Amino acid sequence: MHITPNSTPSLAQRQPSNRPAAPSAIQPGDSFQSDSREAEAWLRPQAVAVVGGTDKPGKPGNTILKNLLGGFQGQTYVVNARAAGQEMLGQPVYGSLKDIPGKVDLAVITIPGQHVEATIRDCAEKGIRNAVVISAGFGETEGMAARAEALKKTARELGVRMMGPNCLGRVSTQVGLNASFAVTPALAGTVALLSQSGGVMIS
Repeated sequence: MHITPNSTPSLAQRQPSNRPAAPSAIQPGDSFQSDSREAEAWLRPQAVAVVGGTDKPGKPGNTILKNLLGGFQGQTYVVNARAAGQEMLGQPVYGSLKDIPGKVDLAVITIPGQHVEATIRDCAEKGIRNAVVISAGFGETEGMAARAEALKKTARELGVRMMGPNCLGRVSTQVGLNASFAVTPALAGTVALLSQSGGVMIS
């Protein structure tokens, strides 16, 4: 999990609706260059999609969605194939990332592990270069190391920067982002923290 320190958000960060149209899809073999625009989209995203967002309390997709709607200064999109066309916590629900009409900087993925690789491919097709994979069912369980390697290979080949899988999430107080299932918000400050331990981050 990653926490980014605080700074004053720009007017563009406060008004994501005035952003340009979504970029073209990432092509296989595209290089991922960390120029200032790509770094900005990762550190201070203006639009986040929660894949597997749900209104069922206790689920990571519900906690993350509530965290974002409770403080994120940008646009939050909900993706849930089973609830497409409905509303969830006051937000329209899309069937897939590709159905979202606007540009998305970051996808937060909470669906079962066997569907994550296909979602990373959807990220590339949509032009989303950043993903946080909350989902478990990879190298942390016996016999799933191959799935984890396949996911990593796909993300690298398609140019999608990925955090995870099986992670707590990430936080940026600069834009009020809590894309994690930690229920206690981080305090704004001047220190960034990166940890392999979710327990350390929560504490």
